[in-house]
Amino acid sequence: MRTIQTSKLKTLRAIGYCRTSGESQRDNTSIARQKEAIESFIKHKNWQFKRHYIDECKSGSSVRGRTAFQRMLKDAELGKFDVIVPFVIDRFARDGLDILYNAKTLKEQYQVSIVSVSSSFNNFDDQNVISNYVEAGMAEQEKINIVRRTSGGRIKQAKKGKRWSPKLPVGRGYNKTTETWFVNAEGKRLKEILEKYVKGQGMKSLALEYHYPSPMSITRKIREGQLTGIYQARFTSKKHSEFNIIVPVPAVPEIIDSKLMKRVQDKLKHNRTWNQQHRRQHLFTSFLKCEHCGRSLYAQNQNGVVYYRHDKYYADDRHKSCPFQSVREDKIKEVILDYLYTFFLNEPAYNQAIENAMPDDSDRQELLEDINQTKQQLTANKKQINRLVDAIAKGADVSLLLDKQTTLIKEKEMLTLRIDELQQTLANMPDLVSSKAEIDVLRLELLEKYASQDWRDLTYKEIRQFLYFLFSDNPKKNDYGISVSCNGLYGRKRKFEISFEGCVDFSTNEELYERLIDTYDKYLDEHSISPNKDSL
Repeated sequence: MRTIQTSKLKTLRAIGYCRTSGESQRDNTSIARQKEAIESFIKHKNWQFKRHYIDECKSGSSVRGRTAFQRMLKDAELGKFDVIVPFVIDRFARDGLDILYNAKTLKEQYQVSIVSVSSSFNNFDDQNVISNYVEAGMAEQEKINIVRRTSGGRIKQAKKGKRWSPKLPVGRGYNKTTETWFVNAEGKRLKEILEKYVKGQGMKSLALEYHYPSPMSITRKIREGQLTGIYQARFTSKKHSEFNIIVPVPAVPEIIDSKLMKRVQDKLKHNRTWNQQHRRQHLFTSFLKCEHCGRSLYAQNQNGVVYYRHDKYYADDRHKSCPFQSVREDKIKEVILDYLYTFFLNEPAYNQAIENAMPDDSDRQELLEDINQTKQQLTANKKQINRLVDAIAKGADVSLLLDKQTTLIKEKEMLTLRIDELQQTLANMPDLVSSKAEIDVLRLELLEKYASQDWRDLTYKEIRQFLYFLFSDNPKKNDYGISVSCNGLYGRKRKFEISFEGCVDFSTNEELYERLIDTYDKYLDEHSISPNKDSL
């Protein structure tokens, strides 16, 4: 056997990492004690001590905020040392996965090991894998215990009616001398705001008056501030979702009483729903758009007259004014609906729309090919799973094959679900012969329903459903809708032109479209529409 002289071995360069956290540590280990124990350990190992990296009053739950720890990782990358020596491994980190991940990265990429003084964590020797995992798990468990101990003290304070957190409840203050709660200046200001709000003053003007950044900042305090009733302190942990404790704190005073809060909530609900009903009663909302710049036209009610308009600029050039500004609903409603209902019952247009909607034979063939291809993938997947089972039966390491097995099982489930969906789609695909017979029946039903019925007798909801049928539920996404353009500026005769783009091909009936233009021009003349801004 060849003998290696000790003097020729490389002397390992070691550094110490010391940390104290904000929580009360059970061992109450100070920085001075950690440094002393680390230096003694390094001397005993005959390593070369380089320096200490110290994070004082820093939590070990994450790397964020630990500047010395981050600098230590950068120095490891530069090759300034060979071993990191913490007092115990939970000083290095509290999260078990962080410990194992950082230890593995340092060892594989920078050849830097971690050896703790007072615990068995040591990845310098590859034989300590199991004990290292145990130590990392114990550090993780201690982190959970710290969260519970820290929260336990805060919970006791809340139950006693004392201040439990640095962050005070909205609108309340706390007197440390007398250990009592009171409504502070912000709380009194909020009470004044809400009293004025229920009397009719708008939230926007109140936000300006009381110097709040926006009305939403006030409504957020109403929603989240627990301004009335018994205050409830909630204790949760982002790391541990099962930790969720609510503690009533009767000592925290109310800012407003329950009657005022109910009036505030009722008015907020009214403003969110009822006050918006007038917008929903505009027939062409979401369907009208400007032909010139492509922007959607929104409805605006002025003195009982509904206008559809947009901001006066092009979408691609805000410095250039758009020639279209607004059009009155009563000037286009009759023309548009007359055309659309006539078009829908027009034989050529209806037949063309049905033909476009019917699936052709190529759709069915593509679906069958997709089903066959997915079945082939499922067969190959099952073969791979069987090979894994055989390998395990022959003595292969299960831990090495576990990830592969999990991936294959998930792939099998996905492929099986995909086949079921494709077969269901195929089963639901209409048969061309029977579908045409059903279409003829539907055609007769529609004629019977609408031929003797004027759209003026239909409800708002029925007309909107008809428009959704023609232009889809999301016209803007599909670039569908009713485009309005105008020729001429204010001060001269203006002429509006209307075009349609939707789920059916409106170009199949040019005769009706020409009739629409003539009808609209006649309508303008008969009603003596003046060329000023207010009438259009």
